[in-house]
Amino acid sequence: MVNRKKIEIRIDEKDVKIINLLSKNSRSPLKEIAREIEMSEPGVRKRLERLRKTGVIREFTCKIDFPKLGFGMSFYSMASVSDANYSVEAASEIIKIPEVTLTDIVTGEYDIILRGTVTGQEHLFSVLSRIQSIKNVNHLFTMVVIKTFDEKLDPSALLKNIL
Repeated sequence: MVNRKKIEIRIDEKDVKIINLLSKNSRSPLKEIAREIEMSEPGVRKRLERLRKTGVIREFTCKIDFPKLGFGMSFYSMASVSDANYSVEAASEIIKIPEVTLTDIVTGEYDIILRGTVTGQEHLFSVLSRIQSIKNVNHLFTMVVIKTFDEKLDPSALLKNIL
């Protein structure tokens, strides 16, 4: 069940459609979005600006195909720290490592989960060594990704739960 008290902004079906279209292609022209959702271009611009100002849309990005750049191995690592109070400090240092693309503080047996991308085994060893040397990082549990499926880019089903 969705806790509606935590929602800071109200969105409607038109907002959901805008978010959905931009999540598929953040470079979609306003004219194309307006045509797709049957709104005026100024109306879409106004809604988009509201979504940006309220932080619903944080940024527009591009998706990099790392294997085409020679980074053909992705991995996840879970890290435990000596004391959970050091999780933020350790995660802040881990994300500074260029090969690390995502860092989250989590609950459970481990304190931090991270994702990274490397060129191969030797590079992975080097990155894990750097992580392991960070103050208060005690243990790493690492998994190499063997197949990646595209990330889910259509948030409309999730967003319908709050309409």
